[in-house]
Amino acid sequence: MANIGKEDNTQMAKIDPNGMEIWKFLLTSHLEGKDCGEALTQPKPRLLLDDLNALRNEDGTETEESRKLVEKKKKLLKTWIKKDRKAYDIIVKSCTDNETAMNVILEKDNRGCSAKQLLKLLDKR
Repeated sequence: MANIGKEDNTQMAKIDPNGMEIWKFLLTSHLEGKDCGEALTQPKPRLLLDDLNALRNEDGTETEESRKLVEKKKKLLKTWIKKDRKAYDIIVKSCTDNETAMNVILEKDNRGCSAKQLLKLLDKR
């Protein structure tokens, strides 16, 4: 098992192609312990125009409520991105010893995907 960071003394199991269900269980548990498990369960926060427009004035100008909604969504998105990147990092580090998994991660079409998408890609391989 590899160390997940200089300040982090907990370990995450390496990916095991012959035991993916167990590895995913261990991964989920580890991510929850690192406060980033939501990256696998929560969708990326989005601001729906219908919700925003419902809070605007009749002429479409912003209101205090519409500004609050935008700020709330920005905060949620920032938090989600932080958790997603942390989860993504942990997944990648747990795959470093597996050439096939690293090929999936490094494939050009897979770059920039979310932690949840990466997990699905690794599960399919």
